Amino acid sequence: MSTIKGKFQIDGIRWRTRVGAPWRDVPERYCPWETVYGLFRRWQRDGTWHRIVEQLQARADAEGLITWDVSADVLPADLS
Repeated sequence: MSTIKGKFQIDGIRWRTRVGAPWRDVPERYCPWETVYGLFRRWQRDGTWHRIVEQLQARADAEGLITWDVSADVLPADLS
């Protein structure tokens, strides 16, 4: 993947995620929708997205930007 083409594909994935539109509606300026979707699926299958999220969380946590609060509000099954 060339750097410029890859940037357009990632921008296409970001556009689709932000807008919530179907893949077929990704604007052509980001590459054909099949190409954008193909990169998304490849990264999903090989764990790239998971690694990106982990690295971003680790960086934000190291900078004190994340508060890890745990809430355990549980109702008995007969009250829910």
